[in-house]
Amino acid sequence: MHYRFHSRAYRVRLFFFCVSVNIISKSGTTTEPAIAFRIFKEMAEKKYGKEEAAKRIRELYCYDVLRADRCLAANSLEARVPFGDLDFVRYVMSIDPAKKLNTYGKGKYLLRKAFEADHILPENILWREKAAFSDAVGHSMVDDLKEYAEKYYTDEEYETLRQKYDFAQPFTKESLLYREIFEKYYPGQARMVPDFWLPNKSWEGCNVNDPSARVLANYGDSGK
Repeated sequence: MHYRFHSRAYRVRLFFFCVSVNIISKSGTTTEPAIAFRIFKEMAEKKYGKEEAAKRIRELYCYDVLRADRCLAANSLEARVPFGDLDFVRYVMSIDPAKKLNTYGKGKYLLRKAFEADHILPENILWREKAAFSDAVGHSMVDDLKEYAEKYYTDEEYETLRQKYDFAQPFTKESLLYREIFEKYYPGQARMVPDFWLPNKSWEGCNVNDPSARVLANYGDSGK
């Protein structure tokens, strides 16, 4: 895993490893400009949504874009990212954040509505709940990874080993496991990644230590 040490990256990488096609069309980069993360609470969207979305887009090259590029290439796959088109991103970011509020009980409502009239997608696909992607590869797999990390380190080992890192210090046994893998292949290069990909902890209900949306109070039926 090139230049990545946080939990979400490793969980999602397993999906790319398991697929058996040559070209994948990714819907990546729709969530950030559409302010469709579960972390974007409705009141927070009005005040902070556009600013937070812009920050996430600026840093995509360190996270989702990098992950997709490296993971797919390592497994002889190619990615197509139609929603990463610069004109599309600029257009969506120009829309008033208030119009992107999840007032219809469905994330990415404007994007879904844009596809409705032409019946490009089956209704059950178009309107299904957005799944937290690092969990969409399988809730049980994520739980198994956490369980493995819990057994891999004793509490004493965890506390001792995590103290070695003064930047992006691991905060769970799972994050320590990934950090040690990262340091094995890219020693001392962690600072090229800005931070952990996590919800904005300053927002109400978002002070969590897991990248999965499952830990958020407003997770709802996502992934079902």
